[in-house]
Amino acid sequence: MTTDLKKLLDAARAAGWRVLDGGKHIKLFPADPRFTMVVISRSASDQRALQNIQAQLKARGLEVT
Repeated sequence: MTTDLKKLLDAARAAGWRVLDGGKHIKLFPADPRFTMVVISRSASDQRALQNIQAQLKARGLEVT
């Protein structure tokens, strides 16, 4: 897991999101129950993976920097 991903998970926790580490994948549950969870891979090979995760979280109400 990269440092940038760790920072993103910490920001999600600080915003009230529930983060479940399930081995190969991490599940993020938004604080607002209207939104669906986000499932991310612990070791994504795509170079745009972090940007895609940020976009998914932003769409569900998390302010990402």
